[in-house]
Amino acid sequence: MKIVKTIIVFSSLFLVWHLLVKCFEIRPTILPSPFSVISCFFSNFPLIIKHSWDSIQSILLGFVGSSVLAFSLGVIIGYNPKLKDWLIQPLVLTQVIPKVTIAPMILLWFGSGILGKAVIAGLISFFPILTNTIVGINEIDKQYLDLFKINQASPLHELVKLRIPNALIFIHEAIRLSFIYCIIGVVTAEFIKPGKGIGDLILTTQNDLRTSLMFASILAISIFGLTGWFMFDFVGHKYYEKYKLS
Repeated sequence: MKIVKTIIVFSSLFLVWHLLVKCFEIRPTILPSPFSVISCFFSNFPLIIKHSWDSIQSILLGFVGSSVLAFSLGVIIGYNPKLKDWLIQPLVLTQVIPKVTIAPMILLWFGSGILGKAVIAGLISFFPILTNTIVGINEIDKQYLDLFKINQASPLHELVKLRIPNALIFIHEAIRLSFIYCIIGVVTAEFIKPGKGIGDLILTTQNDLRTSLMFASILAISIFGLTGWFMFDFVGHKYYEKYKLS
């Protein structure tokens, strides 16, 4: 049902876009029609896919790496409150520093390839998963905690069987947001130091006034982002239903 609503919303936006271009006779170099963009998307599909794949590799590497690290660190900090006082300030510091200001330095250290862009993406997407994991580890219904104590469950058993599953529910929204943040981080890195990727293609086509291809490139990365959003939403709700029933 959500997909149907999304299709209706985007179809309406495309219709309004088309009417604006036609009614105000906007030049294609300023704003091409949606049909021109779609036509350009398919006619330049191999080029768009080639650049998109370079970006997608960085997005996935940054997302998986930051998710695993953030969740692991969140479990450790959440289960050991004393560590929070030592580690939370340096972790917050990594978030308050604007990533655009340190992105050139990161690209210099790690290169402008897949790894460098993945590091930038990981830094942007790290914190939401970390904070939600910490909350999920500690926000446990007292009835469940009492049940585990009555059954004399070990701390490790309580962590694995109760606290971690509960934390997974809390990070559902954070994972979706972090995935989008990774896309933003990678494209931003490609703007800062062009070379390969969809950001480079967007920048190049913008400078050459190939506006239809620029919009087609934006469409490609938007489709990838929406696909990931719906996938994590579906998996998250399935897990939530299973957990609540178990």
